[in-house]
Amino acid sequence: MCATFANPYAGMDDIPVDGSIYLDPLGPYHDYVISVMFPVLYFILCVILFIKTRGGSQAITKLQKQFIVQSIILSAFIVAACYLFLYMQFFYVPQFFSILSHVIWQSSHGASVFTYMINKSMRKEVMVMLRQIKGEQVVIVNQVNPISLHVKPTWLRGSTQ
Repeated sequence: MCATFANPYAGMDDIPVDGSIYLDPLGPYHDYVISVMFPVLYFILCVILFIKTRGGSQAITKLQKQFIVQSIILSAFIVAACYLFLYMQFFYVPQFFSILSHVIWQSSHGASVFTYMINKSMRKEVMVMLRQIKGEQVVIVNQVNPISLHVKPTWLRGSTQ
């Protein structure tokens, strides 16, 4: 196993350190299990959603397509990160490969935020929030989701009336 993967002193030749103390024998198993488990669980969730909403007899709805696309994107990032880390644990890699692997690992955690933007109503809510942050006056009238009206009740201001 490549001891430089988790060794914080890797590349510092001035500091003599035994790299074997940084070996993690369970790390590869964890990465392999995660890389298999997440796509399988997302697939099962997609199948359950499909069966419960349509009974498997009609065409796939727009919501189901969005959910499937979100699942594929999230699974792809997770699988890529896991296998890149597995590769780095067994083979010496250049620094750019290590940086790329860490960026993909971080993306696997942040990708869900961007996959949610596939949903049209969530995208609209984000645009409203951004306009409010800019200081623009935003009037929100949404009969489907009254929570998004952003009403400020008088009882929050301490008024008893």
